[in-house]
Amino acid sequence: MRFLFCSLIVFTAALVSCNKTDAPGIEVDAKLKGYILPKSKVLAGVDLDKIKLTDFFKRHQSQLDLPRFNQLPQEIGMDPRRDLSSFLFAWNGSDALVMTRGTYSPDQLEKRLSSLGVAEKYNKFTLYGDGKRDVVFLPKGVALIGSAPLLKKSMNDDATGSGEIPEDLQLQLAHLGKGAQVWEVSSGVIPLEGLPLRSDTTSLLANIAGYINGTAVGVTLGTGVLLDARISCISEEGSTRVHDAFRGLIGFARLSTRDNEMDQLKIWDSIKVDKQAKEVHVTADLPADVADKVIAFLPSIAKRN
Repeated sequence: MRFLFCSLIVFTAALVSCNKTDAPGIEVDAKLKGYILPKSKVLAGVDLDKIKLTDFFKRHQSQLDLPRFNQLPQEIGMDPRRDLSSFLFAWNGSDALVMTRGTYSPDQLEKRLSSLGVAEKYNKFTLYGDGKRDVVFLPKGVALIGSAPLLKKSMNDDATGSGEIPEDLQLQLAHLGKGAQVWEVSSGVIPLEGLPLRSDTTSLLANIAGYINGTAVGVTLGTGVLLDARISCISEEGSTRVHDAFRGLIGFARLSTRDNEMDQLKIWDSIKVDKQAKEVHVTADLPADVADKVIAFLPSIAKRN
C-alpha cells in the first residue's frame, strides 16, 4: 500500500498540468486533518478529485485502463480511479500513517478483506492486516493505513479528529500555491534511515540530506505540469551544496539524453534551479505538448527504478 501511494504521487506529478499557481497556502483535507500524527515531520497529499477535473487527466484517463486496476473492483470491491478522493501521508520520525478519503462502501470492502487477511476487532471498528501494515475503515469514507498499534492510538476517543498540523509545517504549506493538487512539506533535518523510501532514492539523497532542514514542494495540474519546490538549508554553504547537486544531476541527465530525443531534452531544459541565501528554488513549467510526452517515458523510468 505504501508503494502504491508513493507511485501514485510520482505518476500524477508526471502526468498533469501547468496553470500558474494561485494565492499561496495549501488547505489540508478537513476530513483527514484530524488524524495527522502529533509532531509530524513530513506531510504529503494528493487531491484526486481536483486532478480528475484537469484537462490533461481527461485527455489521458484512457491510459489508466490497466488490467491491474480493472481487477481491483472484483478483488476488493473498490476502484481507486473512481472511488478515491484524496490521500494524506504523515511521518513523525518513527511512525508513518496513510489517510484516504473516498466514496467507497466500507461494508463491501470489509467483506472482501475479511477473506484475504486477519481481522482484529478494536472498539467498534475492525483492523485488517498483519499487525505491521493494517487498514481500518472509519465514518465519512475515511480509511487509515499503518501499523495496528498506531491505528488503535489514532482511533482512541481522545485522539480521533484531534490531530493538528505542527506550526513549522503550516509555515511550509503557506509557501505553496493554493492550486497545487500534489504536494509535500517537511521540517527539520530528516534522517533518511527513518523514512519509508526506496534504497536507490536514499542513496541519491544521502549526500545532501544533512544540509536540508525543510522542504515545500507543489505540483499544480491543469493542461501541463508546473513544479514549484523550495528547499531550506541549514547554512549558505549547505544551500550551495544542494544547489550544485541538483544542477549536476540535471546536467548529467541532459548529457545522457540522445540528441534525437528532443522531447526529453525539453523536459530537462525546463527545470530551473536558483539559490538565494539559505534557500534553493527548483521550478519546472511544462506546456501541454511537452507534458503529454512525459507519459511515454514512464514505463522506461519504472524499469530503471
